[in-house]
Amino acid sequence: MFKTLAAALCLLLLTAVFAGAAEMKIAVFNVQTVTEKSNVLKDAKSSMDKTFSTEKSQLEKQRQDLERRATGLKEGDKDAAAALQKDQQAYSDRVGVYLRKIQAAEGQVRQQIEATLTKAAGEYAKKHGYTLILDAQSAPYFDSSYDVTNDMVVEVNRVWQEAKK
Repeated sequence: MFKTLAAALCLLLLTAVFAGAAEMKIAVFNVQTVTEKSNVLKDAKSSMDKTFSTEKSQLEKQRQDLERRATGLKEGDKDAAAALQKDQQAYSDRVGVYLRKIQAAEGQVRQQIEATLTKAAGEYAKKHGYTLILDAQSAPYFDSSYDVTNDMVVEVNRVWQEAKK
């Protein structure tokens, strides 16, 4: 009796699960493609270029100066060699600070992109009645009719534009 009741309950639950799954509407989009084509990344690159271009050009000039000094260094000039080594160390330290700043800025950009993608996917799902939206890279196979990558580029740009206001 208990086995029959348990089997009936399992059958009822499975039926409910499969009935719910039949009503699921699924979409897939390529996150990398959306990111690369979106205005979020374009704006971030432009902002980073503006922020770091002056420091980058200063570092490049300093590197060239150090190379020129190293090439013109006369053998046996210990004072000049010591000064050059000190300046090379200072340059190396500046480069390290510069790279850490860039890494921090890139981390912020990644977070901004992820937040924008998540919000856009949620809004797109609500507008179009999707139950589930997946990253194409997480699905080994999917029918191309589920692909909404181009629509997601438009949606991400819309969400990004709203966020900028």
